[in-house]
Amino acid sequence: VAASAAAGASFEAAAQVVARLVERTAAEKRPLLYNVNFPPGDRWVLRATRLGRRIYEESVEFRRDPREREYLWIGGAGVTHRPLAGADTEAFDQGVVGITPLVLDLWSRGEQERVEALTEDVESATTA
Repeated sequence: VAASAAAGASFEAAAQVVARLVERTAAEKRPLLYNVNFPPGDRWVLRATRLGRRIYEESVEFRRDPREREYLWIGGAGVTHRPLAGADTEAFDQGVVGITPLVLDLWSRGEQERVEALTEDVESATTA
């Protein structure tokens, strides 16, 4: 479970919801990854949602950590989203907890043949 809580959300109440979600999922013996977003408050309606898209202000800042090492802060302060029915972003705006099922399989099935040809080409060029 990837859970996040807005400022003003009760961490204790959110933890109780997450614990119940984990217990129920474990009882089903079907592992699943959830993204759960808690708006401010301590009592919420829960809604099954789809993943919305947040659009961050395009900025990159060079910063220094406490040890004076440079790093990049990407994103900026502003964030918006476009309306999308059933999305977690809409649920959050309505004060509702969105529970979104996720998958981690990032494999691009449509590119498999192209990459197989590419690997053969690169392999033959490096062994010649």
